[in-house]
Amino acid sequence: MADNRSTLRTSFRWAIFGILPVWALLSWVTWLFLRPPSSLDVVVYDVTVPDDRFVEHASLAYLFDHEKIALDVRYDYVGAAPGGAPYGQWPDSPPDLLILADGYGVYADEFGRVSDVGRTRITERLEIVDAERVLAWIEAGTFVVGEFNIFEDPTVVAASEILQQPFGVDPVGWTGRYFEDLANVPGGLRVLTGEQWEYEGPGILLVSGPAGDRSLPAGAIVLSGADLDEPVPRVVGTAPNRWATVHVPFYAWFEVTEAMPGTEVDAVFEIEVSESGAALLQAAGVPSRFPALVHNDSTLYFAGDGLEVVADFPFHRMVGGPRLIEWARGLPEERLFRKLYLPALSWAIAQAGD
Repeated sequence: MADNRSTLRTSFRWAIFGILPVWALLSWVTWLFLRPPSSLDVVVYDVTVPDDRFVEHASLAYLFDHEKIALDVRYDYVGAAPGGAPYGQWPDSPPDLLILADGYGVYADEFGRVSDVGRTRITERLEIVDAERVLAWIEAGTFVVGEFNIFEDPTVVAASEILQQPFGVDPVGWTGRYFEDLANVPGGLRVLTGEQWEYEGPGILLVSGPAGDRSLPAGAIVLSGADLDEPVPRVVGTAPNRWATVHVPFYAWFEVTEAMPGTEVDAVFEIEVSESGAALLQAAGVPSRFPALVHNDSTLYFAGDGLEVVADFPFHRMVGGPRLIEWARGLPEERLFRKLYLPALSWAIAQAGD
């Protein structure tokens, strides 16, 4: 009996190894010859381009290639060229799809060098005229995808307020991030606590004021050690029109928001706090659970820096590639992009093409 079972297992493995290459070849041939090029007109906006890696929107290349959308993420976008100089022009007519990838910008240090901790903004920012253009495009039928920092500084306050309504999102004034070691938090953020910085180890920093909503006074909440049952924030939910719930860690910047009436909340951020952590959040009026991914008939918004991770997408030239990538092995920080962000963007592309 044992020999028979071993033989069956061996035969099954060989069958799988034999079928997979054939299936992969058929999927690639089907994608190559039977899937027509997309006629979708897409505009990408990104002013956070410190160098030629285009980290804030490079991941779109895999999805555009899979969808056969003729857009090169290195050249076909509006915002800032590598290093911060203005780049690209808004089109005269509304596109089918607009992706507002990042509005933070590029900054320089006191020596004029591009720096992550620089204070002097080199790039332009989202102005009222830009927000009014986006609003007019939505009314004309453009589907718009937005991401963290479109509403926050340096976007002009009035421009932020214009954009919040169509996205159905109300920022409450706090932004946050997980740090593997709080000892590495930049000095410009440390001072927001108003106390001597003695934090170390994994934790979450939430800030308001200059680094968050400008209507709030500058301040910070530090969740560390015993304040957290789980140090890494989680995103729990699903992409639109999906049924399977994902539960993935999130390592980048996020913002605390409320969803307006009529907005569908697809996924939420969860900060797993202990009793002491809950008390810190409650004192500042910050919830431990708040929207991450929301959508309505004309927009999709992710309240986190989701495109920053350039996740490998090895199946992008195969039919069903986005589904396969959800289950492919990858780094922990890639799981959000693979399991939630990519399916959500695929849905947005389908909506824009209707």
